[in-house]
Formats: sequence, C-alpha cells, structure tokens
Amino acid sequence: MARLEAALRPKGLQIFDARSGDPAAKVPDAKGNLTLLCSQYDPKDEAKAFARGVETEGMESFAILGLGLAYHVEALFEAASPEALLFIFEPNVGLAKAVLEARDLSTLLANPRIHLVVGDLAEVFDRQDPHIVPLFMGYRFVKHEVSLRLAPQAFSDIQKAIVELMEYGETALLTAMTISYLTKQNLCMNLPEYAFSPGVSALKDSWKGRPAVVIAAGPSLGKQLPLLKEVKGRAALICVGTALKPCLKAGVVPDLAATLDYSKLSAKYLEGIENAEVPLVVDPKGNWQAIESYPGPKYFTQNPFLDALLDHQAGRDRGSLDTGGTVANLCYSLASLLGADPVIFVGLDLAYTHHTTHLPGTAIHEQWMPELNRFSTLHLKEWEQLARIRSRLRPVPAQGGGDLLTDEQMFTYLQKFQKDWRKAPHRVIDATEGGSLKEGAEAMPLAEALRRFASAGGTPLPHPDRPAPEALRPGLRSSLDRRLSEITTVLGIYDDTLKRLKRIERRFEDVDYRTRQLKGIEEERKAIARYRLMNELVADLAQGDEFARLKRDKDIAARQMKGEERMRAQLTRDLDYLAGLRRSAQVLQHMLGIARERLEAWPEKSPWTDPAPAEGQEDAHVLAVPGGPTR
Repeated sequence: MARLEAALRPKGLQIFDARSGDPAAKVPDAKGNLTLLCSQYDPKDEAKAFARGVETEGMESFAILGLGLAYHVEALFEAASPEALLFIFEPNVGLAKAVLEARDLSTLLANPRIHLVVGDLAEVFDRQDPHIVPLFMGYRFVKHEVSLRLAPQAFSDIQKAIVELMEYGETALLTAMTISYLTKQNLCMNLPEYAFSPGVSALKDSWKGRPAVVIAAGPSLGKQLPLLKEVKGRAALICVGTALKPCLKAGVVPDLAATLDYSKLSAKYLEGIENAEVPLVVDPKGNWQAIESYPGPKYFTQNPFLDALLDHQAGRDRGSLDTGGTVANLCYSLASLLGADPVIFVGLDLAYTHHTTHLPGTAIHEQWMPELNRFSTLHLKEWEQLARIRSRLRPVPAQGGGDLLTDEQMFTYLQKFQKDWRKAPHRVIDATEGGSLKEGAEAMPLAEALRRFASAGGTPLPHPDRPAPEALRPGLRSSLDRRLSEITTVLGIYDDTLKRLKRIERRFEDVDYRTRQLKGIEEERKAIARYRLMNELVADLAQGDEFARLKRDKDIAARQMKGEERMRAQLTRDLDYLAGLRRSAQVLQHMLGIARERLEAWPEKSPWTDPAPAEGQEDAHVLAVPGGPTR
C-alpha cells in the first residue's frame, strides 16, 4: 500500500469517458505513442467477449498478466467457477495507482478470491506462496495483450517467475506427501532420543554478531578446505552432514554439523565417524539409523508431531529451524539462530560445476569405488549421472559469467535461498567461488571474507548435558500408552463409519434408510471429535488422501453439482477418504507400538531393522497424488 501511495502516475496517461460512459484510458508506449488500454466505445462489452474466449472449465486459478482498467478481471471473475482464484499481476505501480483512482474496485479487491500483485518479482513469490496448493488444482495464464505490449520484458519475467514458483512449490508439496510415511517412521524411531536430548534453543544468540561459515557439499568445496583449517575459533563452522567426513579427513573440525535427510543414504554420510567431537544438529524427521549411529552429542529441533505424542513435555521449547527442503537451508537457519553476522557460504554451488555432481570423498563416491578402473573413472561416472537426469537439467547463470547446468531440485533450493536472503537482517556472503549466480548474496573470495570478518576471540559454543532418561521415562511411557489407546478407539470409529457409508451406497435410493444411517454417522462424527488430536495426527500421515479430498471438493464446487448428483459425488469422496484415513491409522498404530518398545530399551541400541507396516498394510503409505504413484 505504501508503494502505491508513493508512486507517480505514468507521464502522458490520459483518463477519459468511453462512449458508454465508463472510464477508459490511453497510455504512451516506449516510443511515446498513445495506446488504448481498453475499448473507447464499450469497455465492459469488450471485456465480456474477452472472458468468453477464456477456457474456465476445471480451472481453479488464473494468473492474469496485466491489470489494464480491470474490466477484463471483472468479466473473468463472473465467468469463472465460484471457487476459482484470480491473481492479477501489474509491474507498473504508477499505472496501478491511476487505475485504482479512476475506478472504484474496492468491492472486487475485497473479495478473498482476488489477489492483486503490484511491483517486482519478489512480490510474485511472496504474495503467491500461501496459495501454492490451490494453484496446483489447475491454473491458466490469461494475458491482457495491451499491457503485455507496453512492458513485454517485465511480463515475460513475471510469467517465468510464476512458472518457477510452481516448480518450487510442486517439488516441496509432492515431496512432503510422498515422504510422509518415511518421515513419520523416522520420527517414531527417533522419539526416545528426541525426548532425552537438548534442543537447539540452547544455542540461541551464542555467536551473536560474529561470523559463521556454512559449509555445503557442492563440488567447489574441495578448493576451500585448506583455508577452512585456519578458521577454528575465528568463525563458527557449520557443516552439512554430507560434507562432514571430507571435512574431518582434511583436518577441518566444524563447530556444528547438521542432518535432516530422511533416506537411508544419509547413514552413509556419518558412517565410520568415531569419537566425534562435533555436535550434530538433528531434524527428528531425519533417518533414524544415521541419527542413532552418530557417536557425538546431538541437538534436536522442535517437532509438533512428536510434541503431540509426548504431551507431558508440552511447553518445552527446543527451538525451531527452517529446513527449506535441504540441509544447507537448515545450516543457514542455524547460523541465524546463533545470531551470526555475516553468514558466509562455501560449497553452495547449486549447479553442476565442471559437470560434476558431488564433492570428492562423499558417500556416493565411496559407493562407486568398487566399480572404478582405467575404463570407468570418477569423471566418467559423473557424466553418466548427468546423462541419467538430462531431461531434468536446465541452464542457470553462473558465478563469474556464462551458464551452468542445474536440475529442478537444486533450482528450487536456489529460489528458496534467494527469498530468505532478501529478508535477512544480517549480511550474506557467497564465497563458493563457483556454481550458480545467487541474487541477494554478496559474491566474495573466501580468503577476503575471512580476512575482513573472521577475527579471533569470543566465547565458544555451549554444549549442554543430556537430561537423565530415568527422570523422564515414566511420563513418556504414560503418554505413549494413552496415544495407543486413542488410536485403537479411533480405528474402531473409522470402521463403523465406513460400514455405514457402504450401506448407504448399496441402498442409496432408499431415502428413509439413508437418513437413518446419516444420523448414525453424525453420532460417530461427534465421537471422533473427542479424539481431535489423534485424528489430526492420522490426517497428517494421510496427506495424499487429504489432497485428493480437497481436489474432489473443488471439482464438485466447480461443476456446481446439485441434489442427488452432489450427494453421490460426496459419498464416493467420503468412502475413498475414510478408507485412506483408516489405512494411515493402522500404520500409525504400528509405528507407535515400535516407539513404545524403543522407549523401554533406551539407551541400548535398537535390536530392530527397518520397521515394516502392520500385516496387510505394506502399501498403506503409497499416496495417490497427481502424476505420482497410485494404488
């Protein structure tokens, strides 16, 4: 709003009455020629014809490029589904101000379906981020051609930014859904150590105003390791778990390392480390074998799922960190928690520098070692790796000029970092000396960054003691026993409701019978409401089913179903959704049982291997998501 108030109207803009009596406008183009923003005869009639040419069937969101005088926005708002969202993008702040002064759009803009985004590309990401899920339900670009002719490059950049946002959001959302089972499994397996370990809140502001170096595992890190050996005590060294072994091998001992990878491969990154002095900062969703096997001290980040299970510890503030989907984001958030300034990045290539995928000495290279010979070198293995993913590669501007190849996942990480850096209260320096060009971070050679900012002195980072297990175990045991009792009850309610829904499906035409069964379902709904927390935990595990239900609801609303057609569609939706919840509840029941056994065995090492779902539930975690696996 402040930006709009301060903006100046475009020079040469003319507002006048069209023949219909509605406001019209002329705007000078780049050559100074006046261009009509809308019809000078009947702008509303022109807008209706525009809206009729837009395919609205099944579209949940529209990205409208160009505000114009907003007649086309009003017409599309009326033509689209009552549930559809409209995002209007206008880079010319002065023009937007003039339009809002010329026309009273207060009612339209007050509607929650309308989102006006005025200004630069940062606004595109920030304003659309909360609406990622609705956009995935189906969105379409709608172009106001006059606006595009007035600012072709600006709108080209906006369209590209929207597509990139979709790629970033889709990766994040689908990753969250498809790994939901694995992360909940890891959480339950990590539950005892989570309860018995200190939180990252103990580190807050312990390095305030002093530099930190975030050590990522990109190919460029190799050339930086000799310099990092001299940094101990002058800057906090925060290392991703992937790079910990190469760092220790090179004589670089980080102050903190971090892990959040849910997959088994992360155990390889920490395998073979003995008598570790480096505290490990852990996201409890991380792979349980990796976390359990690490011999050094650990700090855990807060996790709402585990806190809900362990309600006797409610109010214990372990501290939270932003993961951003990658452990390098976690390390950056950790540097911010420490109060570090500046934050210096090394090894953050986010691209395939020199056509290599990994820092030498990481776990993937160790896996390749048995296959290496004079005909199969590390360089060739790297090329084979890139060839396998070539369909997902894309060029990005390189640090120092030219282009580099990156993939979709690293590209989304780049967008996340740049978004965070724009809001950072501290200085951010990219001392990678390679990789992709990163906006929002100041490029600087590592030697210069260390010379300017890394001075000796200061209090070392704290290493608090772990709480005594026996003091906490009774409360933990009581909490888990209560949750196991609740999940058993909830499963019984799910079963009863499913039986009633199936009876309604078989005798749908019998209105009296249907009414009686619906009354019974209403009673079961009241019963499940008494177990709100457990129902929420189940729904959290069943994210794919939640997404499918939301899509069904949107489809029913968009098609404006009425009467029995609507009731049949809702019945099918509820049958599928409840069946999914039941499967997830059975899996959660099994996981909680294992967590309970691990709690009793702690601190002995777990005698179990990978925990399997309960019998008959091997595929319960497979999610039905668009473009993903279906079952």
